[in-house]
Order: sequence, then structure tokens, then C-alpha cells
Amino acid sequence: MPVTRILITNDGKIVVEGIGYVGDQCLIDLQKLKNALQSLGIDVDIEMQQKKPEAYMSTEVAVHENQ
Repeated sequence: MPVTRILITNDGKIVVEGIGYVGDQCLIDLQKLKNALQSLGIDVDIEMQQKKPEAYMSTEVAVHENQ
């Protein structure tokens, strides 16, 4: 099951890491998180976005590897 880890640094920056995601699902969930924060009046500005190798895998490949 995918997990989203959120770290708030001492200087107030937020680092979000997707763990166990495959393909672009992490980006979809990140957008949902961003929308939820914006609905609460929190302005979100993504400074950097870095994909892990798992982001380039298809769902079918991930299912095959886990069998």
C-alpha cells in the first residue's frame, strides 16, 4: 500500500515523499494533498519535484514483480 511521508523542516519547508507508489499515482495524490491544503487557505508552491525510479514503472510490471 502506498504511503505519503510528510516532513516539516525547522525552517518551515515541507518535504513530501511517496513510498510504494508506481507510475504517476504519486503525482495524482500529491495534487490532491496540494488541493486540500489550498482549500484550507494554505498557499502551496512546489520548488522541486523529483521522480523515483518506481515512477517510470507501469502498474503491470509492478504486479508481475510482486508475484
